[in-house]
Amino acid sequence: MFADRGDAAIACGDGRRQVIPCWTFGSPLLAASVIRAARPLKLDALWFNLHMTSAGNTKASWFGGVCAPAIARAAGFKVIVTLHNMLGMTDLGESGVDARPWDVAAAHVATRSLGYANAVCTLRPEYVSLLASRYRMRNVFYMPHGTLGPPVDSPPRNDGTRILAFGHFGSYKRLEPLIEAVGTLSRAGNPIRLTIGGTDSRHSPGYLAGLERRHRSMANLEFLGYVAEQDVPALFESAALCVLPYATMAGMSGVAILAAMHGVPIVASDILAFRALERDGLRMRRFKWPDPGSLAETILTLLSAPDERCRLARENLSFAHAQRMSSVAGSYVDLIEAVVSGATIPRPGNAGSCWRTGPEPRKGL
Repeated sequence: MFADRGDAAIACGDGRRQVIPCWTFGSPLLAASVIRAARPLKLDALWFNLHMTSAGNTKASWFGGVCAPAIARAAGFKVIVTLHNMLGMTDLGESGVDARPWDVAAAHVATRSLGYANAVCTLRPEYVSLLASRYRMRNVFYMPHGTLGPPVDSPPRNDGTRILAFGHFGSYKRLEPLIEAVGTLSRAGNPIRLTIGGTDSRHSPGYLAGLERRHRSMANLEFLGYVAEQDVPALFESAALCVLPYATMAGMSGVAILAAMHGVPIVASDILAFRALERDGLRMRRFKWPDPGSLAETILTLLSAPDERCRLARENLSFAHAQRMSSVAGSYVDLIEAVVSGATIPRPGNAGSCWRTGPEPRKGL
């Protein structure tokens, strides 16, 4: 694995796996750094796990990161890309991105360059349709996100008072409406507490610290900061609800998958991305973004209906079991073997394949 040179990054390995810190977050030279590190290893293929902003927090680094697979392909590597989000499916204004016309043009150029990869995998079926129709890509496939571990067998039992928000916050993931909604419910005498687990987005440093300072007098609000991986299951299973207060969504929601696999009912913003997830079978209750009153009403309705919470949790557990990582990983292995061997890549719809195409993208995206 080629990792960025973070503060705590160290090279490590166990004979089968090797982690090599080789590129710098924020640098537009991701491709050059990865190619330089990969050359001596004589790899069968390079697999890019790519978010549109994963290479840095500047527009130059974003452009360099998205173009990296095409550059690696030109350098002679066989290349697979997993694309987490893309232009046309994210509200740039709500994301806090100051996108001028030439920025959007550059993003389209970078996205089009992904077609030079041997295979592009997306986490949402509608991305397949958009890449095929707008960018004429034919080597693009839908791969589900997959669960990050085995789903629980049944919804957990807890005291039904904890509301959980989890993830990386700032930019388009805003906690202000949720904090206000919980405050309103508390003042009305409802036994409720809000737990916020996670850290700032790389693009919004200091966001959580600022919230904590402003709301330090709120006794039923706690900020956990970073939550160690081994502590995540217990945290989710202690929650009555998981709230996703997003203005838009930049790709698949890993937190929604976590909530589903731990049997926690979901409350989410009423945005296009969450409606699409509902069509796929993920159940949730939506509120009008960014209205704290709508969110408070939605939370109270579910807290007052334990049977409904249990029903939602069970349906989401079924969704999570259908997305088990063992199935997704097997499909990736088949794809990588086909790319490396030069064989024809199986098309969506083949028996045993979890690849499928999605509906046509909405006009105007």
